[in-house]
Amino acid sequence: MQTVTTGTDASVRGLAATDTELYVADTYGNRIVVYDAASMQPLRSWSVPSPGRIAVDTDSTLWVPSGISSGNLTIASMRRMTKW
Repeated sequence: MQTVTTGTDASVRGLAATDTELYVADTYGNRIVVYDAASMQPLRSWSVPSPGRIAVDTDSTLWVPSGISSGNLTIASMRRMTKW
């Protein structure tokens, strides 16, 4: 858990879910965090500069826009096979 200074915007910018996992765009922490949907235990995370709203499509591809805070927007897609 990170401590956030009063007045700092540390809002979650995006959520997406499958039947088994919840994906969270932690813009303040510059990362995507994945939780087990049943237990809400963290499974994994990875660095993404300033992630925004996220989506998972029907073939389990995770779409992540990044650079939201800097204005240098890019969009990445990541397809889950067995593990990230």
